[in-house]
Amino acid sequence: MIDAKEHPVAWVALLTELDEAQEHLEDLAERMRRDGDVNESEFAVQLGHVFAHLNRAWHSRNQASEISEQQWPNLQPVPTRPGSHWLRPNYSVKWTAANRRGIFMHLVAAATYLKR
Repeated sequence: MIDAKEHPVAWVALLTELDEAQEHLEDLAERMRRDGDVNESEFAVQLGHVFAHLNRAWHSRNQASEISEQQWPNLQPVPTRPGSHWLRPNYSVKWTAANRRGIFMHLVAAATYLKR
């Protein structure tokens, strides 16, 4: 994995992805607290932003050089290896109670990690 000493530019890029994920998540939570509700479509879009940043952070954790335009799409997918503890958003499935609980659990885990 990259580090600040050996790969300072890549390290800043990695931290920026985590900062952006945290900012989107905090904004979403604040709006939900303030408004007392959220439109499901807007909720899905905002979570998509959070997932995109977290996914790029995960996939670029070993990327020491600048990310090329050709590499960029490969940094977007959600990790799917067993035990990765990341949720794969699938916007074609219905938003069942189980799906929402799963998303909530993963977001709580992500928020807890980001607050460290």
